[in-house]
Amino acid sequence: MATCIYPGCGGDLRKFDGAGYCVRCLEPVRVCGSCSGWNRGLAPHCRLCSQPLGSYPADCLALGQLDGWDRAKRHDVTINENLWATPRAYGGYLWFLTAGGQLCRYSPFQGRYSEQHTFGPGVGYSTLLIGEIAPAGSNGRPPRPEPFAITLNASNLIAFGMLSRTPIELPPPDGERFLADAVQEFQGMDSAGGAVWCLSANQSGSISLVKADIAERRREKWDLGLKAAAGPVLVDSYTLAWGRDEFAVFDGEHVRKQPFPSGFSAALSAGGAACPRTGLGRRPAVVHDQDVYLPGSFGGKPAFANICVRAGVMPIATLRLQDAAAYAQDSESRLIVAAEGRLDQYQQANPNTVWADPQLRPDRPPFSGAGLHAGFVQSAAGELLRFRLRRSFDTNLPPGKNILDSHGFCTAGPALLCTYTSSDGEAAITSWHA
Repeated sequence: MATCIYPGCGGDLRKFDGAGYCVRCLEPVRVCGSCSGWNRGLAPHCRLCSQPLGSYPADCLALGQLDGWDRAKRHDVTINENLWATPRAYGGYLWFLTAGGQLCRYSPFQGRYSEQHTFGPGVGYSTLLIGEIAPAGSNGRPPRPEPFAITLNASNLIAFGMLSRTPIELPPPDGERFLADAVQEFQGMDSAGGAVWCLSANQSGSISLVKADIAERRREKWDLGLKAAAGPVLVDSYTLAWGRDEFAVFDGEHVRKQPFPSGFSAALSAGGAACPRTGLGRRPAVVHDQDVYLPGSFGGKPAFANICVRAGVMPIATLRLQDAAAYAQDSESRLIVAAEGRLDQYQQANPNTVWADPQLRPDRPPFSGAGLHAGFVQSAAGELLRFRLRRSFDTNLPPGKNILDSHGFCTAGPALLCTYTSSDGEAAITSWHA
């Protein structure tokens, strides 16, 4: 068995499909796809062959192979502040922003978290992104990519280097403010290729699309021609933002607008009774390959607009639901919807029921991946979490917590995590690992 590569440890490593952890120090590790060498969870390059490592494997294959969930190791952790923004899994850890602006890192293998950086007030309600950026090297050295945690408030886009601990700030375009409330208003960020996309507004309320290059410390903007908007979201080579009756598409040079189908009204904020519910603080759009699903309503009932991006041609289908529904993405990024006692998985506009359970709640986000399904159920014993593998298995929510809402589930290699907010001003994390 391989030996831990963290300094001063020397423990044995457990490997699960390209990722794992040390059984002594419980730190995450990953395997290089080029030379099969072991590396730390946050390493951007292999320590042996210097090849880029890419993303830490984010699958629950190891959990899907367990005979029963009673064999999974569980941790419950309380956080003394609520979490409004959705946490992110990266490098074998869960990263989250507290309401007060603290960036923290939780280890699902150790079952504890630590503070990493203070962003300050005003960022606890915005999107948290994590991606690799290569700032200009100093003293003539070439740029070297490293993971950055990126968030937003009205006056700055803020990036924090996880390895160098370097902060970078970019203000909005002159005379404008960033639209940074991702909890109430469905306004956040998306990123690709080192660029971050977000929205800004001027004093008259006109909304622009902003592209920020953090490494070069510059930004560009394009007027969307919208007075109210949600987004943005990247689909293929396009960037989308939307209003209630129309959406705007930026193709890299020009912005054009297209109406939604008659009768469909897109959601611009959370909490609408007639709209599908996503996890608290989550990006509302679901992107799978060249399909994007935007939540909204049709005839007073929940619905999605399914926009298919095909070489600039964007046909739209309206997916109408009959009753309340909650949605998320499965481990292959497909849309999954919990409604009417079943869990449906979508391929473009076509649903396929993968789990039927009359107790499945339609107001909490579900999970599906590697043959494992999970959701919240209402039983005679109260609200429970239910997992479905080869059989169903119920488990309690975090003890002593009056759960207000959930951000949903995410995976980090052989670990599955779920986070919650509570009515007592505290948050909770539950994690399981093989």
